[in-house]
Amino acid sequence: MSLENQPDLNETRFERIIEKAYKKTIGMPVFYQELLNAKLYYLTKHIETPNYDEHGNIKVSLSVLQGTNEESILPIFSSIQKVIKMNWTNVDICSQTGENIFKKFQNMHIILNPKSEYEKIFSPDEIKDLLDGKLLSKLSELHLEAGNQFKFIQPKKFPKEFSKILSQIMKNNPEIKKAYLAYVLDDNSKTGFRVIIAIDAICDIRNITPYLFNFLNTYNLLSEDINMIDFISYNDLSGSVLTYFQSLKPFYDKELSIG
Repeated sequence: MSLENQPDLNETRFERIIEKAYKKTIGMPVFYQELLNAKLYYLTKHIETPNYDEHGNIKVSLSVLQGTNEESILPIFSSIQKVIKMNWTNVDICSQTGENIFKKFQNMHIILNPKSEYEKIFSPDEIKDLLDGKLLSKLSELHLEAGNQFKFIQPKKFPKEFSKILSQIMKNNPEIKKAYLAYVLDDNSKTGFRVIIAIDAICDIRNITPYLFNFLNTYNLLSEDINMIDFISYNDLSGSVLTYFQSLKPFYDKELSIG
């Protein structure tokens, strides 16, 4: 693959998501969902004369880094520009979705964007949990547990325009039945609070949220007033968190939006 100087728009969008996850302006579940869907890059050592295995496949040798315990760490990159900055020579660039890369090399340590401001290392155990959905479930459980400790608050001004636009996009997805919006106190947010949107759907909301976040980022709907947001499944709520959301009027209701 040749090196291109022009950034890909999808790469640029994903790199904004990486930055927002690092700065905690979006939740980690969103980052992980986007990571699996994103086009990522890894490197193999360039060979002039290919060698073949018994199945007729070309043998490749990965370009790896050495960890502090001398373990091999596979570097992966969110953009061609990140690859170029490594200044490696005699390498070939391969690209696949994040999910395919993690499946292919799930027994290795993997580092996303090494030597960058927002690098992240994934252990084999973390990769396994990421691929089978356990990592997202753990994050959701932690978030809901935190929700029991957080104090739900009433915003000074309900974000009518934000919810109206989000409702329009939800209307195009028949699997979403209702959506609720709540504010909780959160010291990690610039505004002091986090927006939580609980989605009542007939599918796994992990299939929906990357699309919704893509929409929010594309149309610059995340602002100073709403800069930290998480989507959670209404069907996974329990205890006092469920009780609170049951007391809210949904800002989107599929039945009311018909026609």
